[in-house]
Amino acid sequence: MVPGTAVGGLVAAAIALPLADPLSPQGIDIFWIGLLGLVVIPIAFGLITTGPRYLPAPEVGLIMLLETVLGPIWVWIALGEEPPPMSLVGGAIVIVALAVHSLVRLRQQQAARRARPGAITHVGPVTTDPGDGEEGR
Repeated sequence: MVPGTAVGGLVAAAIALPLADPLSPQGIDIFWIGLLGLVVIPIAFGLITTGPRYLPAPEVGLIMLLETVLGPIWVWIALGEEPPPMSLVGGAIVIVALAVHSLVRLRQQQAARRARPGAITHVGPVTTDPGDGEEGR
């Protein structure tokens, strides 16, 4: 799926090119756009694409919500643009829900290890069917 993500990005860029003014960025902006387009976004999408192989889908969904929560916080820190109070409340709810979910999951895994000493609870990719050996999609 990672090559599919790259092709999708190239198709989107080709569609947007006639609508863009590619010579408008000047100076350091060209560096930041290049860094974003050639390093940050490919790594982020590659990790987002491969992550569900190793985590259950609900956890991936919760982690994806962090982007929505942390984006305004990074803008606040970097540019001083203060988010509205209700955005902070909503973000706090998402972060608390994620933390509680992670703690509950961790305790369940610890309890499973205590119940079966020496047993490995989960290692490797999540499979679609325990008997077929195919990695999950």
